[in-house]
Amino acid sequence: MIESVCSSSFHDFGELNSPWILEKMPGDEYEITESENEFTCYPSSCTFIMTLCGMPILAVSSDDMETIHWFYLEAPVLLKPGVWHSVQMAYDVSRANKICESDSVPLRRSSSKDELAPHLLQQISIGKLYGLTYQVRDKDYFFHNETHSHYELTYVDTGQLHSIAFGSDSALQPGEITLYFPGQWHAQYAGNNNPVCFVTIAFEMDYHLSDMLKNRIFSASTEMKRVLSQMMDEQTNKRFLCIEMIKNQLKTLLILLYRHAYDGDIKKTVSDIKDVHENTLISTILRYIADNLHLRLSVEKVAKSNNISISHMSSLFRKHLNMSPSSYIRRVKLNESKRIIREERLSIKNVASVLGYSTVQHFSRCFKSEFNMTPSDYANSIRGDDAHEPYRLRQLESLST
Repeated sequence: MIESVCSSSFHDFGELNSPWILEKMPGDEYEITESENEFTCYPSSCTFIMTLCGMPILAVSSDDMETIHWFYLEAPVLLKPGVWHSVQMAYDVSRANKICESDSVPLRRSSSKDELAPHLLQQISIGKLYGLTYQVRDKDYFFHNETHSHYELTYVDTGQLHSIAFGSDSALQPGEITLYFPGQWHAQYAGNNNPVCFVTIAFEMDYHLSDMLKNRIFSASTEMKRVLSQMMDEQTNKRFLCIEMIKNQLKTLLILLYRHAYDGDIKKTVSDIKDVHENTLISTILRYIADNLHLRLSVEKVAKSNNISISHMSSLFRKHLNMSPSSYIRRVKLNESKRIIREERLSIKNVASVLGYSTVQHFSRCFKSEFNMTPSDYANSIRGDDAHEPYRLRQLESLST
């Protein structure tokens, strides 16, 4: 299994670091363009390694090569003294930079086949399929909080869907795909004040190269759209063994996405390596807000609860979400109030209380300022309107053209 250097399991071998150490740590620096065929250990000095392009794999051992661990080199790392290591290229386009103290004499050991990273075993295994839905959401759609143990693929058919994941707010346009990973907190909302239609596929997958698709957005090719259309056709017609067919089609879709990633055919990267720490921090803050909507949240309270200064938090929100923390809190609370009014049918007074507003009058003023109508007017507008169901299923219209 290949893990991320951002995971806690990497702490036994070293720590995440920043490229500025290149200026602070004199030593021998060289570029790695192909897999190292040996393991190296510096008994008394640290080793700094960073990715230049692609996604190299770092193999490390802290018990004299008794056990080998593999990590995707997603961020610059500083290895502890005495750690055996080898940089192995997952793809032809990978390159890495390595620097170590010049007066340190390394120990070297040739690599055996058993010590090569398991990325050569390229197999995709689709486990349980939790859902395949075509969702039709109105312009007020705002889904503020979700984390789960499975993968979730989202394809936008019409409209614009904002995806907040790993500290960034990205607008998915029609024909674009993104993939949420197990344990990855994310939120979504409709953009451009228009309805949005999108496909959601929730599933289990066992594949060690899956990080190639993490925090990225892809433009779906004609072939990908064709596969998605076939999946929806199977879902609608419920033919014999349709679930197995959908799994096979999903596997085909993922292979196409992996080939896009391998070939560098990526529309945009949501998170660059240099933003990894900021993204982790702002993701924590967004999740805190989502989990505490019932409180009287203030910018000061959110900053204090997350051990960050108000000015730093404000700059992060401006950089990654293009809005202030207070605007984000206000937007999430008010969109959640719409959901409660629409789906739970509580009184306006109870909605204000549930979301931590000091008075129903204050809640009503905020609601009208945001949506140009009062909460009561909104409640009256949706009574008996079946168009405001959470979602409905239908065939993909644009995919079949």
